[in-house]
Amino acid sequence: MVCQNCHQSDPVNPISASRFPPIKGPASPGLTCLGSHVRTEFVAETLLPTTDGDFRIRAYRSKGSLRESEPIAMVVGDLKGRTSVPVRVHDQCATSEVFGSLKCDCREQLQYAKEYILEHEGVVIYMPQEGRGIGLANKIKAYSMQENGYDTVDANRVLGFQDDYRSYEAVQFILRDLGIKSIRLLTNNPRKLFLLGQLFIDVEGRIPVIMPPGKHSKDYLVAKSKRMFHLLPTGSADIEEDTMSTDESLDEDDCGL
Repeated sequence: MVCQNCHQSDPVNPISASRFPPIKGPASPGLTCLGSHVRTEFVAETLLPTTDGDFRIRAYRSKGSLRESEPIAMVVGDLKGRTSVPVRVHDQCATSEVFGSLKCDCREQLQYAKEYILEHEGVVIYMPQEGRGIGLANKIKAYSMQENGYDTVDANRVLGFQDDYRSYEAVQFILRDLGIKSIRLLTNNPRKLFLLGQLFIDVEGRIPVIMPPGKHSKDYLVAKSKRMFHLLPTGSADIEEDTMSTDESLDEDDCGL
């Protein structure tokens, strides 16, 4: 399968400063897009005791025409043959998960997902797709553009990136490898629902993952809601009331882009 995200869109409001050269396509340094003919294989499994509880952690390796990646699955329970399994497909965010950045809610979403999976049994699939697929160094470059007043979408575009390079072919393999028949996806992102559907993954419902905004993350969350159509409350007061929302069945509106 060809990665649908490996094409280059024209940047808007391009800047001419030489320190921000335009990106030259999906093979450019830092991007995580694997390219075409992606194949995923199981590598190893072990018990992973954590401060939250015990997981089985399974390592995989995905290879495409451009590069490789190593997604992992944090599993709780025997999921073989089960339907409506809670699943979080979480994309790497080293700035928050490792360095404690307050610019986004990724770390909090991951923590909530792990706790939910421990309570209800399911899987967190961790995808090494930093910065919506632009990579860590390019993400820092985009952060520097946000200091100049651009939101998270336009910061990428002025640097020559498209909005999102992520792809989820590995998720299809991992779910099949675990014997999962259908899932309920922990997400606020309708694009992720759409892409998993394109891979013929049976998504029976959506579990919202709403985190209270902080002073450093509020503008980012607003941009995700207004520019990327994430299913978030419109204001901070609404977010406080809607935090840890209950399960939702999936309908057509959830899959709109």
